[in-house]
Amino acid sequence: MKWFNYKKTIVGLTILTVLLGLSFLYPLYGPKDFNSVRFLYDEKGNFLGAPPIPPSSHYLLGSDRNGADILYMMLYGAKFTILMAVGVTVIRMIIGGLLGVAFSLWLNRLLPIVKDFLLVFRMIPAIIIALPFMSKAWVTASEETIYSILFYQMLVLAMVGIPSVLLTTTEIIDHLKKESFMQSSYLMGANHFHVLKTHLKPFLTTYGIVIALQHLISALSLIMFFGAFGFYIGGISAEEVRGLDIPYSFTKEWAGLIGQNYLEFNRAPYIILAPLLAYFFIIIIINMIKKELETSMDLNYAGLHFKKKNKQRQSRESNDVQINVPEFNLQKITIIEELFSMNKPINKTPIKNRIGGVFLPVRDIEKAKTWYSKILGLTDGEIQFGHIFSAPMEGTAGLILDTMPMWRDENSNLSTYQVPSIQFVTDNLQASYQFLKENNVELVTEIQDDFYFVLKDPDGNVLMICRDLSNKD
Repeated sequence: MKWFNYKKTIVGLTILTVLLGLSFLYPLYGPKDFNSVRFLYDEKGNFLGAPPIPPSSHYLLGSDRNGADILYMMLYGAKFTILMAVGVTVIRMIIGGLLGVAFSLWLNRLLPIVKDFLLVFRMIPAIIIALPFMSKAWVTASEETIYSILFYQMLVLAMVGIPSVLLTTTEIIDHLKKESFMQSSYLMGANHFHVLKTHLKPFLTTYGIVIALQHLISALSLIMFFGAFGFYIGGISAEEVRGLDIPYSFTKEWAGLIGQNYLEFNRAPYIILAPLLAYFFIIIIINMIKKELETSMDLNYAGLHFKKKNKQRQSRESNDVQINVPEFNLQKITIIEELFSMNKPINKTPIKNRIGGVFLPVRDIEKAKTWYSKILGLTDGEIQFGHIFSAPMEGTAGLILDTMPMWRDENSNLSTYQVPSIQFVTDNLQASYQFLKENNVELVTEIQDDFYFVLKDPDGNVLMICRDLSNKD
């Protein structure tokens, strides 16, 4: 992953990190009372005004009715706003993701019942479900109780989002299970753990990041709704908004600042606009990161590295190469169903005119993997089932090294290719010949007709290296 290609993500994460740093360091530079005053005087003792005080050199964003500096309160409360949303998202993703995997792979028979039961969470707004539980945390907070209140509220907000993550995970896995690479893996004897680690993990990790960002935005929105209803993250303070008898936020988190001051919009709109615009700004940043990662996933889909030498070749190859992967939309996953033709006569072959993979018989999978990785410059791929290595190749056909225990004779001998059956291409035939010679590869022929030469791998398979005629640059 080349991070410099994710400029928006880097900028967004930098802004969030700086904001969190300023919030955690607030005790080192900010007054404990947020610079609260009953009346404002100048240096000569002249009366300047009473709270709420509009933005000025004394208060850059103004003050609220209690005379507290809005900027100071926002800096102090930023950590509670952001980390609460992050904590809620992490809990949702972990619990919902694990349950989704479990129901899709091991408890598949119960999945229809679970989906029907969780349908209520998609029909009823999350705020309605969580409201009775959040009312239990409408208590006066203190330094001793603040963290228990925060933990309880985090669990409540996470609870209403877990079903969504669970259902999304099951839909992704259910669709992936229809793909040929998944079905082939099961046919070759793979268990659920191996399929999860080898095939599902790259997809779930990639989509998990983007889905998590979507739930992060959802959590921030839910927190804002509760702030408008007077349910503040971290509880309420013993102090009230002066003159309004409205509870004061103990943590000064942004949704609380919005909720406790919404009645001031006509008289002093700056009191509510400052935290409101900051809240929108954070959501925009997270959405910007999500959009960039979604776009990146379309170019480098689910961890499948498809390298191109240049833009011209990329355009040319895109018309010839199809990557058979599912297409998902993070808001609503689109399942592409196959057409059923069980009762119709088959007049046209259903077999595609495309080679999915080429098996190469080898005797020692570890040695074969090492040799081909060096010769072909492979850096990825792992041995599966103890006898297969799927080499990540550029193009439609994959190269599969296999010790083929099922196809050996009664003496456990394995026949190899004695004629050139696989052709590798190169842009520099002479350099390729010299490279193999220096690496002590058995060369069967010299360069023939300035076009190809033949070699053998350590198992005796006869291979061909040929000049790449498709690259005419």
